[in-house]
Amino acid sequence: MDGVDDASLEWYVEHRLEYLQHRQERLRSELMSETVDSEHFPYDRLREYMENKGRIAELKRLRERSERW
Repeated sequence: MDGVDDASLEWYVEHRLEYLQHRQERLRSELMSETVDSEHFPYDRLREYMENKGRIAELKRLRERSERW
């Protein structure tokens, strides 16, 4: 990543993780509050939950790798 210093990358990763983790908590509570009715189940929220989970894991791996640079 040319032109990005370590502090900027660290700031971005930490703030993005914070945002995604907060969003993940909200999605989890929404999914847990829904009844398990296949007609009305919020599959879009479930998809977003799973995508966020992957994004969080990838950002954590990026943070760990950047600490070793």
